[in-house]
Amino acid sequence: MTQHETCDKCGQKESCQDVFRRLGNIQGKSIVRHVLAAFVLPLVIFIAALAAAQQLLEKCIDSDGLRAAVALLIAITAAAVCITTIRMTGKWLGRK
Repeated sequence: MTQHETCDKCGQKESCQDVFRRLGNIQGKSIVRHVLAAFVLPLVIFIAALAAAQQLLEKCIDSDGLRAAVALLIAITAAAVCITTIRMTGKWLGRK
């Protein structure tokens, strides 16, 4: 049985439609900025830090495996610092 058939037999069909119509018309703050800060920014920082660390460590470390491991550790640390900063900023702004 599809959802449409269930709604057709329901006695509260009109009130449900009214609720969904009201929810559809609610105007709130855009969450795009928060989504970008929470998901995209740490990913971009991780990739940039990984690429930069690979380039900088190329001169210092001869072994490819060791260079990749150190660069990965640096990139993970940079992303963790970014996430921590975003969380602390969110808590600080939330208190005001």
